[in-house]
Amino acid sequence: MKSSIVLACVLSSFGLFAANLVLVGDSTLAPRTEKVKNGSWGDMLKPSLKEGNGIVNIAHSGLTVRTIQKHWLKEREQIKKGDYVIFQFGINDAVKAKFVDEAEFKKTMGEFVDYCRAHGATPFFASPLASGSFSKKDKVDAKYRPAEARTRYGDYAKTVAAEKKVDFVDMARLTAAEFEKLGRDGTVACFVGDSQRKDKKTGEMKPHWDMTHPNKAGAKRFAEIFLADVKARKLAVGELFK
Repeated sequence: MKSSIVLACVLSSFGLFAANLVLVGDSTLAPRTEKVKNGSWGDMLKPSLKEGNGIVNIAHSGLTVRTIQKHWLKEREQIKKGDYVIFQFGINDAVKAKFVDEAEFKKTMGEFVDYCRAHGATPFFASPLASGSFSKKDKVDAKYRPAEARTRYGDYAKTVAAEKKVDFVDMARLTAAEFEKLGRDGTVACFVGDSQRKDKKTGEMKPHWDMTHPNKAGAKRFAEIFLADVKARKLAVGELFK
């Protein structure tokens, strides 16, 4: 076991992994340290990779398919032949200040596909995670209320996936179905929940109920949901995993 870990570290440092899973998207995929409460479901895929494969995480908090561009132009050079590249957008694209319409979303996602294929990589899409939705005051028997915007942008990605003949994992609907089964308390346990956020006007830290960002346990569960779907449908990216 020790020799395997050492070998993986050496391969990683020299960029010699047989293939990488490259993560491109928002904060739910972005890399997280053990010190923070937030988790990344993309990072949680690492333990399931076959020996010799790695993860390159170029996701960033707060990004949309529009605001990713400056990062994409710089960081896409890390993508190499044989890699698989997952694109997940939609959570921030629906925010009014950053609103991205259907035409722009589809156009940019199509450009991502073209770049990956031109460089010998395999692109695929995932819809954004469903919102936890439950409020802090909701009772245990409260009914789950899915956020429509998550499935809407996921459906845009699904359309592009069909047109470009790339795989698509519907994380929005898969996680929404999970939350319906888990109920209020089980769903809350997957997210950061009680936290603080800086007030844009005053700069003060104020209480914030966070049902967008998964905690470590939630991120692990979402990674398991992703892998289960990939394996059940025998998607190409499954070759990276045990």
